[in-house]
Amino acid sequence: MDTLDAAWRASMKRVVLQSAACKHEAMKLWKMEAHLEQQSKKPFPWGFFIALAVLGIIYANKHDIKIFSTPSMQDIHNQVAQDAVKQFGIASQSGNAMDVCVQAGLVKAAYLQAQNAKEYASWVDVEKNSCKRAGLPR
Repeated sequence: MDTLDAAWRASMKRVVLQSAACKHEAMKLWKMEAHLEQQSKKPFPWGFFIALAVLGIIYANKHDIKIFSTPSMQDIHNQVAQDAVKQFGIASQSGNAMDVCVQAGLVKAAYLQAQNAKEYASWVDVEKNSCKRAGLPR
């Protein structure tokens, strides 16, 4: 009976040790789950993104970078005039005399629209000379 009792005790000891090991593993899993749950409940770091946006706006203003502004009508008129000058250059290089005359008139009109009196006056002379070469007196 002593051997049976010793075998039973050894068997029970193994069961208890296995049970303890399972409890230990279960405890580790529970702690990991609790940690993950706590991580998922952390608030979104809005402050960081707001601070980053504010710093970006300050940087843009300091370096004269336009973020929220649209070009003014004067900026658009000036750009149209600059484009007309480029088109005149193309016509001067590869167009005939009539094309150059017409483009000079368009540049003159663009500067008139932009209310740039100095450039307008100079392009009146350019148009006269270009149209004279094309056989159209102005």
